[in-house]
Amino acid sequence: MTHPSPHRSLLRSCAALAGALVASVAVVAPAVADDAPASVAAPAAALNVRVTGGADPAIIAAAIAAELGVPTEIAADGAACTAPCVAVEIGADARAAIAVVLAGGTYQRAIALPAAPAAAAEVVALVVGNLARDEAGDLLSELAAPATSPDAAPALPPPIDPTLGAAAPPPAAPPAAPPAPRAAAPRTATHYGFGLIPGMAYDVDGRGWRGGVAIDLVVGARRRMVAFNVSGAASVVVEDVRGTQIGGAITHAGAVQGTQIAGAVATAGTVTGTQLAGAVAATRGDVRGVQIGGAVAVAGGAVDTQIGGAVSVARRVRGLQIAGAVNVAHRVDGVQVGVINVAGGGDGVSLGLINVVKGGRTELEATVDQQAIGNLVFRHGSRRWHNVYGVGGHLDQPGMDRQVTDDDVWMYGLGMGPRWRRGGATIDLEAMAWHVIYGGDFDPPELNLLNQLRLVVGFRVGPVGLVGGAALNAYVTTDPARDRLDAKPTMAEPDRTGTRVQIWPTAFVGVRL
Repeated sequence: MTHPSPHRSLLRSCAALAGALVASVAVVAPAVADDAPASVAAPAAALNVRVTGGADPAIIAAAIAAELGVPTEIAADGAACTAPCVAVEIGADARAAIAVVLAGGTYQRAIALPAAPAAAAEVVALVVGNLARDEAGDLLSELAAPATSPDAAPALPPPIDPTLGAAAPPPAAPPAAPPAPRAAAPRTATHYGFGLIPGMAYDVDGRGWRGGVAIDLVVGARRRMVAFNVSGAASVVVEDVRGTQIGGAITHAGAVQGTQIAGAVATAGTVTGTQLAGAVAATRGDVRGVQIGGAVAVAGGAVDTQIGGAVSVARRVRGLQIAGAVNVAHRVDGVQVGVINVAGGGDGVSLGLINVVKGGRTELEATVDQQAIGNLVFRHGSRRWHNVYGVGGHLDQPGMDRQVTDDDVWMYGLGMGPRWRRGGATIDLEAMAWHVIYGGDFDPPELNLLNQLRLVVGFRVGPVGLVGGAALNAYVTTDPARDRLDAKPTMAEPDRTGTRVQIWPTAFVGVRL
């Protein structure tokens, strides 16, 4: 027993659609005069195609004609989409709303389109063909025109709003009895498909693959995936994936609502669920679930969670963006975590060694505390979170030409923290770590570390700001000759070894630019 391929099933459905279309057109054609020759038949009209949104109607109409095998005619601007008709509205976000309008009903679908006009037209035609295939039975019966008597006037369907694909209100008429409810379509059995490469695929039930499980040993190419698909090397789905798509090296889909997994590269128009790739994960639209790329993760729209081993790039971060090296986002309303974070704006938080945030803060501040230790710090980051880079020190004896001694203290450090505004004041809470150096020995064998929790309050006074605050200091050292930050070096006792910690508070004042 042989089984027709999905392509032959689709051609049969399209041929049936063409025949039903001609039949429906014959119903609305003017009646032929009784004395007309018997060989003269009413001319067959074309399928109306209405395109709005900036795309070339001729390209889309030609693609639909090639897909269905029926003549098409472009509807005039402003004309109603009267059945039988296909209405295509393309939005600014490269998504298309498609409606197939028939006398018995309107069938609609919304999809994401590729950027190339020819490819977009092909995808639109495939969707129209899918409606003919997927609604086989109910749809084809709707296309078949009801029988009318020769003397009866042709019943024209109401005009269609092309933006919605819905019937416009009909002229006032006496109320009619409500239509009988449509019988529920029979449940479709699970389908199974097996293949080697495109063109060499086998569908078990022979009616064309509509969902279920598909296994392709090398490369799989299907229009739609609604259950589970595995391909050894590459898996390509033209429209959308509603289940799980797995490719040994590459996966691609017009849209993903479930899970997409690839050993190397995973791409999609829009991801709602999860997208995983060993090297590169890329999507043209939003990611509302999780996008993970072993090396690079790229999202053309907004992301909830994005993780890239080296680089993560998104237009907008609503949740969490993580990269081993660099995060880039046009707008951050969530959290960025990486070595280098770049944000074009937003009110989120960037956590990294270097944070470049457009519209954020950049400040230079000089302070001195009661121990005569001076600090010069540079703050940089977003409005609510910033990094601090600082240098400081204390000279035991003033003078420009004096020699550096072990009594002189030098420090360099970094930290981070949040910022709040209260009226005209700014409040910064910062955790900082300072590496302490004595004299000119910049690589001592001992550990000398000053940890600070700083609270800084600033007020703007003209072109500068005045600041004041307090710090809780914790000095950690393994130097047996010093037991505190500003202590003079002493001869170490034989048993004074190990790590010592000293804790004390300080207060400071300064200016801010």
